[in-house]
This record gives sequence, structure tokens and C-alpha cells, in this order.
Amino acid sequence: MRVVLWGALAVVGVSAGVGLAPVDVDLVAANQSYRAAIASVAPAQNAVVGIGHPIVVTFNTPVTDRRVAERAIGVKTHPEMTGTFEWVEDNVVQWVPDDYWPAHSTVALSVGNIPLQFKTGPAVISVADISDHTFVVTIDGVAAGPPEQAPEPPPEQAPEPNPEVPVRVTLANDPRMPEVMVRLPAKDAAPQPPEKQEPLAIPGMTPTPDIPPGPPLPSPHHRLHWGKPGVLPATMGRPEYPTPVGKYTVLAKEGSVTMDSSSVGIPVDAPDGYLIDVDHAVRFTRRGLFVHPAPWAENSIGYQNVSHGCIGLSPTDAEWYFNAVNVGDPIIVQE
Repeated sequence: MRVVLWGALAVVGVSAGVGLAPVDVDLVAANQSYRAAIASVAPAQNAVVGIGHPIVVTFNTPVTDRRVAERAIGVKTHPEMTGTFEWVEDNVVQWVPDDYWPAHSTVALSVGNIPLQFKTGPAVISVADISDHTFVVTIDGVAAGPPEQAPEPPPEQAPEPNPEVPVRVTLANDPRMPEVMVRLPAKDAAPQPPEKQEPLAIPGMTPTPDIPPGPPLPSPHHRLHWGKPGVLPATMGRPEYPTPVGKYTVLAKEGSVTMDSSSVGIPVDAPDGYLIDVDHAVRFTRRGLFVHPAPWAENSIGYQNVSHGCIGLSPTDAEWYFNAVNVGDPIIVQE
């Protein structure tokens, strides 16, 4: 079945003897067997996913002949797109397109004569740079990030009612009369020359020349890469637990997850062990690497890599990214 919709067209079908002549009866039977054994297909019907989402087929039982199963799942796209099969488990295979799906599009597909379709959201592409300690995000080709949190200005102080200042005057403008101090409204007082302050002399101390003021201190909101849209300071894997370089897609978004070091072979009670609850976690590997907030590493974010392999961001940046990204959007990790 071929269904044409606006955007990309993908037809994933199970057919007998694809490209074979004469038709092999055993292959036909195998194709029918694998078609009946399909348990699920992802993305789900009408789901909105990222532009790098693969087509994932899960079988009810482990597949013994992967080549036959791959032939049984014929993938055709329009516009034309190539891809490769990757087996992630004995009963799970995914077809990974060599290029990204068009953003803001609809993809139609059929697996085992079951018609499905899903949609793609904006193109949210993230690049984690290990040596630069940054996580750079673009949305539809434009650098993006959370709004800059500038400090609030101090509250304005109300002026004193009819403020007065002391002024030295001579009565009747007669220089022979003694000077007296009076208080006049500030708006009526003429500017007075500043009184000369004599330096304080301390026995045994040598006066020092005036020191010019130094450079201004950084603003209270200062952080690395301030004012650079899309550049989020990050911390990644330390040398003994490096973040693996490669191209990934978001596998899941978990609003709350318990991170357990024993899942990656580190006992919880070991010096490097951990057992901690984390919010706004974005998983990008099956073994448990996430993009997540790391408030305990605040002094290292943007400066050095101290994690066990995850990509740590500030809580504000991590929450913004969690809300912006879709399952299937690309994450690229580079040196």
C-alpha cells in the first residue's frame, strides 16, 4: 500500500520473495512467519517524534535468521532515503535512516499490512563537546536555549520630601559678618566646593599614592558563555568514565528517575558509587546515559568533566532542554 501525505512517505511492508525469482517457498513461509510474530512497531500511531527516530520492530520471540527477517521488512521512502538495520536485542531490530526525517512532516508506513503514521516535530539537534564543556542546541537551524536570567534591578528609593542641605552663608552679604550654617531646600542651594580632607598622618608610616580603581566585577548573573544563544555549559564523563563519542538519538524522557551506579557495574557503596533521584532526565543510551541536571557539580559545569558518563547541565538548562526535545531527536557527542 502506498499512501502519499505531505512530507516524507515511508512504506514498511512484509512481502513474499522481495526481488527474488523464482520465489522460494521456504522464504515465503519465513516472511509470513515473521509478519505474524511482530509484536509492536515504533513510533506509535500519530506520535510526534524527533527527526532522527528509527523505525523499530519488536518480535514476540527471538529471531533466529536476521537476514530473512530484514528482507521480510522492506523499507521504501519518498523522498528516497536509505538506511541500515541495527539489531539492539535478539527480538528487536531498528531501521535507521542515513539522513534525518524532514522536520514538521508526516511519515506514513505499513508493517505487516498494518497502516501507521507518525509526525516529526522541529529539528532539535544537540552537540556535546567534551573538551569545550558545552552542550550546543539548535532548533530548526537556529541557536536556542532558556531565557537569560538577568538580575532584577534594585528597587528605587522614593526621594525625601523637600530635602534640605546645609549651606555656609554670610548674613546680609556683608563680608564683615561672620559665616553661619543654614539649611536650604536642595533645589535652591548653590553647589558648594568640597571641603579639603587632610590625609591622616600615622607616625612611622609612609604615605602611599592613590591607586586607580580596578576592572569592574562581573555581574551577579555572570556565567560561562553568557549571551551566546544555544551554548549551555556542561560537564561530561571524567577520564575513568568517559562519555562515548558518537551519534545518538533520544530514547526516552523521564520526569523522575533513580540513578543507580550498580546498573553500570559500580557498587552503590563504592567510593564512586551513587544512588540518587534526578528530575528532567533525557536518556540517550540503553545502558543508562542521560542529559540531566547536576546541581551537585555546579562548580564544575562548563569547566571540567566530573560525571560517570552522563551529560550534566544546570537545573534551569536541563529543564528547558527536557521540554524542548522530542524522543528521536539527535544528540552528537564529539571530542
